[in-house]
Amino acid sequence: LLPSEFFKNYDLFEAKAAIKKGYIKILHDKSFIDDPTRIFRAVRFAARFNWNIEKSTLSLLKKAVKENYLLLLSRARLNHELIKILKEKKPLTALKMLEKFDILKYYSPSLKVPKNIEKVKDLTARLTLLAFCCKEENLLKNLTLPRSIFTQAQENLKILKNQKAVSFDLSKE
Repeated sequence: LLPSEFFKNYDLFEAKAAIKKGYIKILHDKSFIDDPTRIFRAVRFAARFNWNIEKSTLSLLKKAVKENYLLLLSRARLNHELIKILKEKKPLTALKMLEKFDILKYYSPSLKVPKNIEKVKDLTARLTLLAFCCKEENLLKNLTLPRSIFTQAQENLKILKNQKAVSFDLSKE
């Protein structure tokens, strides 16, 4: 290092410009192939900061999804990424992006994002709501959650289903 070069900042990948303009951009064309979890990070950070995904990055993201690179991830890794999104302060935008990009199918083909997911604040309640809105009975089991979260979400789900059945029966009268 040269003393004259101390504190000089080199931005080879134009990261400062991306941050200033508010967009997500990958460093190279094989980024999502090298590590498909970057797809989730791109979505999560775009939603968190209310940024856009840069045009070529978005194209490569969609291509990686279409070519099923997410199948290279373990079930545990997929689950971990969904949990991270559900723990966000406002997960709706990220979940809607996952839905739009056809990524939710990796959890369940019938999984749809409930619009009121941000009305509930804790992870277990959000998981319960997702499971309630999903036609597949085993969504919670397929997520391989920690036992305490799984048990609480299952109990919550039973209560929700019972309430729905009761309100449905009452509306018939």
